[in-house]
Amino acid sequence: MPYHGLSLASTSKKVLENIATLFRKRPDKYKKIVAITNTRVPIIKFYLCPMKANCDISLENLLAMRNTKLLKTYADLDPRVAVLGYAFKHFAKVCGMADASTGGLSSYAYILMLLHYLQRTDPPVIPVLQELPSTDQCNRKEHILDGWNCYFFEVTDQQGLMHWWPSFGKNHDGIGVLWLGLLRYFCQFDWQRDVVSIRQSGRMTKFDKWWLSKPMCIEDPFELDHNLGQPVSIIMRQYILKRFQDALSYHSLAMSVWRDMDHVMDPVKLGCDSRPPVRKICSTCNQLGHKDVDCPSLGPKKGHEPHQSVMGIDGGPVVSQRSRRRPKPKPEYYRARKGTRHFQDVPTVPEEVGQRRERKQRAAVTQDIGAVDPGLTSSVARTTSVHFKAQ
Repeated sequence: MPYHGLSLASTSKKVLENIATLFRKRPDKYKKIVAITNTRVPIIKFYLCPMKANCDISLENLLAMRNTKLLKTYADLDPRVAVLGYAFKHFAKVCGMADASTGGLSSYAYILMLLHYLQRTDPPVIPVLQELPSTDQCNRKEHILDGWNCYFFEVTDQQGLMHWWPSFGKNHDGIGVLWLGLLRYFCQFDWQRDVVSIRQSGRMTKFDKWWLSKPMCIEDPFELDHNLGQPVSIIMRQYILKRFQDALSYHSLAMSVWRDMDHVMDPVKLGCDSRPPVRKICSTCNQLGHKDVDCPSLGPKKGHEPHQSVMGIDGGPVVSQRSRRRPKPKPEYYRARKGTRHFQDVPTVPEEVGQRRERKQRAAVTQDIGAVDPGLTSSVARTTSVHFKAQ
């Protein structure tokens, strides 16, 4: 129940902070507790010691519940989906590219990539559930949550699915064949033009989504303006594709040489001994280009101008507006020597340059005569001064 006088977002934030406080009192069960409450969807990340698993908790996240149900429906259609999903996530974690907070892809994004591939094998392993017709009497393909249509065909029995999707059960490829096909498919995927989507069987381009400047585009099946590949830079995309190519080359060997899962996912054999290109993302607003303490959503600091960040269109390095310094203007004399358009208006030897040369010559003459007869130094200095002025 919401607290009196507080909004739903404030209530979720306060409840999660209380949960994090309780978890910190039980270090024997919960470790690595991180409460991220300033994001659009506040969550708590922690490590559950009895299960030896990383977990997270969020409140009032209806779209996440619907996404979980969609993934469970796909996993129940074919047992190979769950096995390949586990292998794909484990492979991404071994290679260090499964953390969206450092510029990689999330585990959810890798699962969507797997489902996208399994929908496009020949014959397909799983259907596109969001394209199948509804089974209710009105045949309405609508299920509105938070303003988004979250409809998908909910499978009740296999006979009903076979009626609407005749390709059910026709793909008999093994796990190894599908795994190699998955790596090969995304090595050849046109990341410059296409979008990974499980919402439709046809091709989706970046122009359709207006995501033209994004290196990797993976569409959320329900929240259609959410690109799961947003944190990925061009360098990170090249790193991910290079790991796919190395894994394809290594896993194409005979399976008899593999002893166990650790040997199959050997980081050295997969080329993961090098560190991935890390890009730190602000945990407050989930954007690149600034640190947590300099987040624009926190407001300007006292005595400092607000920190404004600009990210390149190609996902390149971020340049801070505050760090840009204007170059010092060069004197007119040097600009004239370079032959700029101001050459006609600027004398070749300005007045200050001539005065500097006069002082040096006067000092040299005075020093030479003073070495011979110190008494003549002052009179010679006056004479040379008059002589230079006359010139």
